[in-house]
Amino acid sequence: MRTKLLFLTFLMLLIMAIGVSADVSNDLLFHVDFNNGVEDLAGGLIPTGSVSEYISLGSDNYAARFDPDEDNYLNYGGNHDFFNKLNDSSGFTLATRVSVNSNTQTLAYGVVSRYIRDGNQRQFIIANEEGTFNSYTSPDGAFTNILIKNFTGTGDIDTYYNLIYNYNGTHIKQYVNTTLVSEEELSIADVDLSIALEIGRLDLDSVKIINGSIDHVSIFDGSVSEVELPDLIEFMETGVAGTSAGPATPVDMLDINYTNSEGLSIAFDLYYTEGRKGPLVLMADSWGSTKDSYRDEIEPMRTNYGFVSTVLNTRGKGASEGHRDALGYECKDIYELSEYLRENYAEYINESEGIHFMGYSAAGGKATVCSGRYPDYFTSIYATAGLINITKWYATAITPTDPPSCRERVGNSVNPGVVEYHPAGFPPVDDSIENHEAYVAREGSYLGPYNTLSSVFISHNDGDPRVTHNVTLDYNQSWHELGKTQDYYIEICDSNIHAMCNLEGGQQWINEHRGVITSPTSGDYRIGGWVETKKFKVEFLEDVGYLGHVNYDFTDNAFSLTVTTETYEGPTEIIIKEVASNIELEITDNSVLIATLNNGVINEIDSSYNIIYSSGDLSLTLPHMSTHTIQGTEVIKNLACNSISEQVYESFNLGVVALIILVAALIIGILMSAFGGSGIDATAIGATISMIIVSAILFVVGVAVFGMISGAIC
Repeated sequence: MRTKLLFLTFLMLLIMAIGVSADVSNDLLFHVDFNNGVEDLAGGLIPTGSVSEYISLGSDNYAARFDPDEDNYLNYGGNHDFFNKLNDSSGFTLATRVSVNSNTQTLAYGVVSRYIRDGNQRQFIIANEEGTFNSYTSPDGAFTNILIKNFTGTGDIDTYYNLIYNYNGTHIKQYVNTTLVSEEELSIADVDLSIALEIGRLDLDSVKIINGSIDHVSIFDGSVSEVELPDLIEFMETGVAGTSAGPATPVDMLDINYTNSEGLSIAFDLYYTEGRKGPLVLMADSWGSTKDSYRDEIEPMRTNYGFVSTVLNTRGKGASEGHRDALGYECKDIYELSEYLRENYAEYINESEGIHFMGYSAAGGKATVCSGRYPDYFTSIYATAGLINITKWYATAITPTDPPSCRERVGNSVNPGVVEYHPAGFPPVDDSIENHEAYVAREGSYLGPYNTLSSVFISHNDGDPRVTHNVTLDYNQSWHELGKTQDYYIEICDSNIHAMCNLEGGQQWINEHRGVITSPTSGDYRIGGWVETKKFKVEFLEDVGYLGHVNYDFTDNAFSLTVTTETYEGPTEIIIKEVASNIELEITDNSVLIATLNNGVINEIDSSYNIIYSSGDLSLTLPHMSTHTIQGTEVIKNLACNSISEQVYESFNLGVVALIILVAALIIGILMSAFGGSGIDATAIGATISMIIVSAILFVVGVAVFGMISGAIC
């Protein structure tokens, strides 16, 4: 397939250079992208029929619109040499990119087909039928209908889908984008060579023309592997071979490390493909198991879906340095690993398809709580058998070592060995101290549903003996009570073991939810130690185990953050991101001016805030936390002020010019009198000097009056 895509790049350049079609290799049998009309770019076939119009998709990319009312379709005829390739045992791959304008068409309306009703000969039909895409084939003269995609929702209308029909001679695999949606074992019977290839129409008892648009149709000799699908998708969407065209070599980097912001070495594994870009997905260790236990779960995200995949040991686990944590600073290890990979492996990461997170057991808890601390960072998460509510888990844990481990990890986030915490409602154990807030600050069921903007898939076995599935039900209840609107799915599996529930479904969920998300310009978030978005960060510096709340508003260059806490009184860091350097800002705390920012330079009025502006980020530290409203207000002079200032400036210039003219006239008059022989007229000179003095006085008074008016307004 890589040969195919390399050839396609050469083919497209050749066509653009000489303006005519050319013969191609046997790999690419048929290709129409509609950017250059309806001609088959692989073989020069010119169809009969027509399209309704060409629709621009941007970047010189066009789709063909088909309208049933106008009887639009394209017929490329039959008896072509490449049809023999479709009948041999090596199979073929059919790829099309299509959008429909209606999901109410009944029966089957053709997208791409080779079909005649006589003898029931169907080599392939991809059709739009009443809110679905389906394929129809004829194995040994029988009739098979395979569902490809439901699109009954209104959001699916006018959305382009990459549909791939992959036949290897014994099996048919069908994909929407890179997601495998069906697999059938069957052998397609040979179809008569005279049967025409058509686009946009299916000729049944009556003609069925699709109500929609088609961007791309190509047919390849042989089947495509799943590893090659991202290349094919990029070719379908852009018309040129993807960035991963050429040799693609899987790379496994095991037991490597990065250094986090606290100076701790954090161990991780990384899986990517040399010569390919893909979205990034992370997975983490669980409560008692290290990253090595989850290599088989994370690596297939690369092999099957083209992701850059990584799994890490959070602090204190395996080869990672530091003290073991519980759903607290582990989130920093995960976030900072992602940022490290974005910076150091950028040539392999497609950021436009997002960053994703998946986890099992304690890592499932991390998925829910970390997506709450970083609400707009992870495009999607999958949490299975997750430790989503650590307080409830403490109360229901049946493994004897779990509660002591809980107390130790929750209590020792900052000062290992100093203190152990237990949640509210429990007697002290081993001199532990009750600290309900430290537990709630680590609960995915508290932070996640309220904060996260991720698309969420959670699952749990209903008889899980180690982590009760009630913690997942708590998350589900909170989600629905809050009226969240992004994609969400919960699955409860019938099993009595602590194990993953529908791992394959979780992997597909992440694959299907590519893209990026952003925070609204105003809103609010809960704080569990800290919260960080693409716009700002608020962090309680003493410990992660404190609760708070932030209301925020960003309007143009102005911002406002109101931060409150439950019990925390220590120092708090606030960072405002992407602050323009070419503006003037007044920065206040509870309406008291603490600094100004003018063209990238900070003027501190209160040095206790340690205000810094660097690389577009404005950071400050609140020395003592209570309720604070931090505001940045852009200083903009009003139009009246600007107008008066301009008038003062112009008046000053005119006054100076007038005085210069008067002085010049006096000098000329004296010279003319002296050299004209008439003598110098002292009276005239005195009158002129008096005029200059009076003019100067009037000029100074006028400028002063204008200045006072300007100062009063501005």
